[in-house]
Order: sequence, then structure tokens, then C-alpha cells
Amino acid sequence: MLEIIEDSALSKVRQLAKYLDVSLVESYGVAVLRLDNKKGKGYISYFSIIPGLSLVVFNITFYEKLVIHKKIIEDQIIDFYYVLNGIFKHQFSDMDSIRKVDKNRNLITISNSNSTSSITFLENIKIEVSDIVINNQLLPRGTTNYIRQLERNVKELVQKVGETAPFYYESLIDPIPAEYAQILINNKKMDVMGRLMTEGAAINMLFSQLKNYEKETSENKIYLPTKLKDEDLLKCTKIGDYIKKYINRRVTITELSKHFLISTKKLQNGIQFLYGDTVNRYISNIKLTHAKELLQKSDLSISEICKICGYPSPSYLSKKFFERYHFLPKDYKSSFQNKNALFEISYRSVASPSMTPEDVKQIVEKAISFNKIHNITGCLIYHNQTFFQILEGAKEEVMRLYYQITQDPRHSSLVIVWKGVKFVRNFSMWNMALVTDNGNLRVTYEDNTEHQDLGNIMNNLDSSKAISDILWKRIHKVIETRSTAPPGV
Repeated sequence: MLEIIEDSALSKVRQLAKYLDVSLVESYGVAVLRLDNKKGKGYISYFSIIPGLSLVVFNITFYEKLVIHKKIIEDQIIDFYYVLNGIFKHQFSDMDSIRKVDKNRNLITISNSNSTSSITFLENIKIEVSDIVINNQLLPRGTTNYIRQLERNVKELVQKVGETAPFYYESLIDPIPAEYAQILINNKKMDVMGRLMTEGAAINMLFSQLKNYEKETSENKIYLPTKLKDEDLLKCTKIGDYIKKYINRRVTITELSKHFLISTKKLQNGIQFLYGDTVNRYISNIKLTHAKELLQKSDLSISEICKICGYPSPSYLSKKFFERYHFLPKDYKSSFQNKNALFEISYRSVASPSMTPEDVKQIVEKAISFNKIHNITGCLIYHNQTFFQILEGAKEEVMRLYYQITQDPRHSSLVIVWKGVKFVRNFSMWNMALVTDNGNLRVTYEDNTEHQDLGNIMNNLDSSKAISDILWKRIHKVIETRSTAPPGV
């Protein structure tokens, strides 16, 4: 058993690193331990989002059962757990009940000063868990719209609980936060882009969990469909993985019913409750999504993709594909081969040690002039000697420009983050936007320059904008709403 005295989420990760006999790599607001020894394999990471709000991510397999017994010494700590995969157990020391938290489930716990609890991770089970930790006393008071919204939500939660802490609430199975959990758990980038993506996803996740708690505990609370038990929902969440495993053949409702030992009626009700769809449409959506990815990322023919995805004929695949996406597979595939198709490439690189702010300014000024002629748009981040850039335009023009960029001696270690065809520009109004190392967003149009603080992009957002988890869309929103430049620049 590991005994932890927890005065912060970071202290918990530090004590875990010491117990697991691994080093903890720390930088400002980020810490990561990587485990690959007789005790297990994987990683645990920590992120400081804002004062009083932090994140701990577990993506790890322990080879022996690990019991963490922790004591809280702060005034009040609120944990928002979400299990993407795996299982863990939680118990407050002065409560008899043990909460078993499994896939697609939220667990909210509130611990007061001197509260003690234990968390158990079972051996040889990979766990993918996010833990958003709030120290209510340290949250900044009303500095931005989304923090004010967060304050209200946390205050309402604490008021509902009253003086009953320690407190826990285990939700119904909730797949909605899974998309944010995927970002939190699978994002291994520790650079500025990785941190910004993590921060955005963590805010998304937190508001999603708070909203779910409010719905389930309100007068109009969510109820499971008649005669549908919680364990039935758990079975329904596993159906997607089963369909992907056997995607090359037809999967029927009867087969799913027999395999998961659940009636067809409960199966239909469960999928409708979780995903808002019938079982057949849910199966079709998984197959079509896979087909779309293969069309985009592989050189396979439509006939080959048809076999891989279990369709009886190419014509049937085309029919279903058109019904869902409103264009034929052959047209979708050809768009990736069209040199004039709208194309995006994003990359990161390391600036040379001699890079100066004046050099960055000249790069952007040259890019604006060149991109305007070639109808290329995009955005460049320069932070801590690291470049991260998105370019969008005709495929031939973008790839030609990217080749020129690779030859520039002012940076090195280029890594393509993503490239592919897209259908809408994120920066249609801007030949180049710049996020600089001093925290300013500079957008230049002829003789006009507008400055925006990078912190505003992440923090000065109302709750509706806080649900955006893609950095480019966040920057684009600031440019779009605050700039006075005319369209088409």
C-alpha cells in the first residue's frame, strides 16, 4: 500500500514517481512519469490548468495490485474522475461502501481537510483515467467568463452536498465526455500545442461532467429506460469495439444479443439512450466512418474498402456513403488526388538558437506577401523556441511551400502533425496570423496590426466557447470576432 499525504495534485504524482522508482520530468505546469519496469508500464502525467484547477492522467498498466491510501490536508478538494477504459475502486475510510468505477463512468468526490480515502488499481488491467482536481479555495475569483461559470457550478455542487463531505457521486454510464477524455489521455505532446489542447479538453470535460451531474440530480433527472439496468448499459458501450473487430462482415442485432447476453429490446433501448440511434444505424455509422478514413488515408480501391468494411458490393457502399455524407466514395477519394483541392498541412519544428523576434517578424511579413499571391492562409505559433504552423490552400501550392519551409536553416526537427484534404478553411480571412512568444496574437492586414493576449484565447471565453477543444478554432474565433479586416484577405 502506498501512503500519500496530498496537499496538491502535483505532490501526489511526485509521491507516485518515488514509489514506482522512476524519475519525474517536470517543467512549468507539467510533469510526466514514464513507467517500464517490474511494477508496470505506461505513464502518469500532471497539468496545471489554472490556479486551483489541475489534471492528472493515468494511461498505465500495473503488474501488481496498487492501493493508494491518501490523506487530504487542504480545506476542500473536489475530484472529477472519468474512466475511458479499465476499472478502479474508490472508498472513503469512514464509509463502508466501495465504489467500483468502470468504463464511461464519472465519479465525483469531495474531500475535506483530514479526509482519508483509498484508490485501488487492479493488476494487469490497463487503465485510462482522467482526474480533474479542484481546490475550491485557490480558484481565481471571477477573472474570466468561463471561470465565473465554473465558480457558479462548483458553488451549486458544494451547496447541494452541504456539510455531508466526504461525498461521492457515481454517474450513470455517460459516453459523452469520452471524446475529451481521448484527447486528455492520448495527447503525449508536452510542447505549447500539447498543453493548449490538454487545457481546452480539460475545460470541456469538466463542464460536461458538471452538466451531467446537474441533469442526473435535478427534478427532471435522467432515468434509464424501463427495465434497463446499469450493467446493460455497460454491455452496450462495448458493442462498438465488437463491431470494429468484425467490421469485415455483417453483424446482426441477434448476434450482438447472444454475444453480450442481453435481449434485443434492451440492446435497442441502450443504444438509443447512449447514442441516440438505432442499433442498425449505429453499426452503419461505424462502418462508414472506417470507410471514410480508408478513402482518405490509404491507396486502397473502393472495391477493396468495400470488402474490408463488410459491404456486399461497391454499389451498396456508394449508396450508404452518399446517404450519410452526400457525395460518392469515388468523388471523396478523387478530392484527395486533385491538386487544386483544399488541403491542410500542420507541422512543428525547433527554431535555431539564434532566432530573434525580428527574425520571426520578417518570416511572417514574407509569408503574408507570398501567401496572398498564392491564396494560402494559416497561422503560426512561436513559443519557447518552437514553431507550430498550419497552412491551408490548394494542395499543389501548399506542398510546394512546405518543401521550401523544410529547406529553411532557421529551424530543424520538422514533424508533420497532420496533412490531408479539408472542405472549409479555418483562416479564410488571414494569410498569416502569429502567436508570439510574449503571449500576443498579432494579425497584420496592410498597415493595421491588432494585438490579442494568448491567455484570452484560453481563458477569456464564455461557457459556450469553452467547449471548443481545437486550438485553431479558438484562435480563428478570436480573429473572426475581433478583427475589422474585410473578408477575402
